[in-house]
Amino acid sequence: MLLLARLTCSDPECPADAEEAVETLEELEELACECGCTWELLAVSLDATEVAALA
Repeated sequence: MLLLARLTCSDPECPADAEEAVETLEELEELACECGCTWELLAVSLDATEVAALA
């Protein structure tokens, strides 16, 4: 099952946001913003393509 994570940069000066598809939340620990800061997790949901396949 894929999870879709909505992320924002932990640096308040950086406007970057991202969405990443991961199998586990631990995978998010390896990701970093282009500015070098870590990501903050805003939300997690099932990947939209998997939700469509379940319907």
